[in-house]
Formats: sequence, C-alpha cells, structure tokens
Amino acid sequence: SQQYGNCTCLCEGTPVGNLNVTDDYGGMGIPASMCAGQGPEQCQQQQIGTCGVNYTTNWSYVPTYTGANFNDESSSSQNGVASQQYGNCTCLCEGTPVGNLNVTDDYGGMGIPASMCAGQGPEQCQQQQIGTCGVNYTTNWSYVPTYTGANFNDESSSSQNGV
Repeated sequence: SQQYGNCTCLCEGTPVGNLNVTDDYGGMGIPASMCAGQGPEQCQQQQIGTCGVNYTTNWSYVPTYTGANFNDESSSSQNGVASQQYGNCTCLCEGTPVGNLNVTDDYGGMGIPASMCAGQGPEQCQQQQIGTCGVNYTTNWSYVPTYTGANFNDESSSSQNGV
C-alpha cells in the first residue's frame, strides 16, 4: 500500500519548482520518505529555482501514480525496514500550519513514516481537532533524523504491513 506523489522544492518555505518524478519507462511518483530524505539534495543538484539556503521539500499524494523506479536513488529507501524514516506530521488548514499531531507513543518511541502522515494524518487532525478548520485538513511531513519510530497499534498496523 505504498503511496506515490509529487515532490515540490521549497526555498525558505516558498515553492520554487517540482522534482522530476517520472522514470524512463513512464512510471510516475515517489514515496513521501524519498521526497523528505533525498528531495532537498536533489533540489540542490538539479538547481530548481535559486536558493541560497538549504532547500526543504513538500510531498503531495497523487492517487493515479503507481511509482517511478530510479535505480540509483530508490533502491536504498525501498529495501528493508532499517531505512524507514520517521518524523513529525503538521496539520495544515488551507495551507496554513495549525499544529502537530502527537507522534510519541506510550513507550517513548517518536516519529511516524511520511506515508502515515499523508494517508491517515488529515483524518487524525480532524479527530484530534487540531486548530479549527472548516475545510479538509492536509498534512506536511518533516524528517527528524533522531526519531526511531512510534508504535501506535490502533493506527499504524495497517500501513506497516506489506508494501
């Protein structure tokens, strides 16, 4: 149940362009974890916009994407659980941050995968009433290198099993 989407390069929070997420065989889309983990470096390498500071990225889910295969980039993030990345999940209302979801479990584990933030985050923002949002919430995931992952049995089991 891997989700794929676009990866937008941001310079000081302002979108400056999108990374190419189409492979040589017509496959489209990258996982959120790749956008967050390798995106900023790719924005720099591909010189998307002109940014004197470090780039950040914003991933957006596209339901029709089935995934591109970039052998030189994706193999490391696709193999095994060891390369799973965890981070924070910010609730957005009409694009404006209104608060963060709780990503700490009862045992001190911290962080959720980007796919969980994108897939279940908007519903969790609504359920936890983070901020007041009359329209549908969106989310923005940010990688935190020190996070090792929280275990929310009632939420994460479905997104953790299988690919």
